[in-house]
Amino acid sequence: MRLIVLLLVRLSPLTVFFSSAILSDGSMAALYFQRALILLDLKHFDMAMKNLDIAIQLDPTNAEYYCTRGRILSNFRDIDGALRDLEQAVALDPTVSRYFHWRGRLYREKEEMEKALDDFEKAVALSGDDIDFVRLRVPLLF
Repeated sequence: MRLIVLLLVRLSPLTVFFSSAILSDGSMAALYFQRALILLDLKHFDMAMKNLDIAIQLDPTNAEYYCTRGRILSNFRDIDGALRDLEQAVALDPTVSRYFHWRGRLYREKEEMEKALDDFEKAVALSGDDIDFVRLRVPLLF
């Protein structure tokens, strides 16, 4: 326990804050998620993934947790794992354009262009024609 606290002190004061909050109430998924975001900023990906896994275990209904973990998995080239997480995020909250956007990028990576285009179109429809989503669709049309 003392070693963990010393390690966290070296990482970030915010990490220490969330770690002490988790120690006082380990059932709060949001605290694990926030600590994971800080660890991501610090490029401590393994520790961030462990915190995301715990957050999802504590609250498996939070789409944002799945989206975040899926994006990390895609960065590590685990496209199938990332796609599973993004599919879960979309299933939990199909009103968030960015979930369709990220899932579409994964489908594009897998060269499943029809699915990718469908997700980009949904993202655009949900985002109010955000130019970033439109820009990503153009290469799929050719």
